[in-house]
Amino acid sequence: MLNPTLRKPQFNWKPLTTKPVLFASGSILTAFTLFAFVQGDRVQRLVIATASTPAIASFFILGHHKGKIDQLNHSKQQAEQQLQEKQKELQQLKGVLKYKEQTYQAREASLTQQNNQLLERNEDLEQQLQDHQQELFQLQFKLTQQKQAYNNLQHTYQQMENWFTEQNDELLQSKNELEQNFKQQETAYIQEIEKLEHNNQQLEQNCIQLEAKIQQLHQENNALKIAKETKLSNKNPSQSPSFEDLKVALIGGHPRACERAQNELENEYGFQECHIIPNDDNKISVNRIESKLKETDQIFIITGYNQHTLSKKVNELKNTGKLKGTIIYITKRGSRGMVKAIVEQNQLFS
Repeated sequence: MLNPTLRKPQFNWKPLTTKPVLFASGSILTAFTLFAFVQGDRVQRLVIATASTPAIASFFILGHHKGKIDQLNHSKQQAEQQLQEKQKELQQLKGVLKYKEQTYQAREASLTQQNNQLLERNEDLEQQLQDHQQELFQLQFKLTQQKQAYNNLQHTYQQMENWFTEQNDELLQSKNELEQNFKQQETAYIQEIEKLEHNNQQLEQNCIQLEAKIQQLHQENNALKIAKETKLSNKNPSQSPSFEDLKVALIGGHPRACERAQNELENEYGFQECHIIPNDDNKISVNRIESKLKETDQIFIITGYNQHTLSKKVNELKNTGKLKGTIIYITKRGSRGMVKAIVEQNQLFS
């Protein structure tokens, strides 16, 4: 007769199965309910029954063993799963070990090759050391010979120094005479060069003035021819020429005189523009001269008050075709003289 004892659980019990079971004992049919609870790895079963038969005890024992078997099967499955995972880890470790073994073999081969190369290099260095030692021996031998030659030269130099010491007074006297003659000749040459440069500047200035006079004579001659052909005598003498379309430029001259001439030409005679480049602006660049004079109709160069470099820059621009204006040389100075020369020059062509 099986009488299980009902105890209060120490943990939260979770029912696994609840099944109604029917048993027969003689002529009496008895019904009971079997409950199973799990606490850790222990199994507590509570049987509520109203009959006590050997069949009920057998059924309970079978249920108990079946639970154990299920636990064993579950443990077996977990162990097999762990075994498979361990086998996988073992395969991975084998692969890693194989890779490391291959790497070690490769490194060993590389180290062997490097060792062989080092041995060969060592042999080459030993051979080079022997060659250098041989060269060093030869150089030492040559050095000994050169020292001997140097001693001989030093002896010869000492003899020559003694000879030069004996002749020193005579050489010093000759040297002083030569230096004095050289200074005299140098002074004469410098004076001659300065004289030639002065003459050259005068010749250049004379050439500029002559060119201006020739240009002025040509212009007056052409103006007279044009005046004669157009019969200027038939024109009204009271009619004044118009300069409103003319653009002129003054090259050279005193800055203040140029400014006064510019003001008079533009305001009193009605010239459209009058650019001025005074004599003291001789360091002006060629590009700036071109920008100021490229649209000018007439360029008047004052020969009596002008730097040669300034007129040279203007002539170079004219010769290269960068200036369209006519270059006219005038010899008059002062603002009134410049204005008179420019007005008279244009009246001849008006």
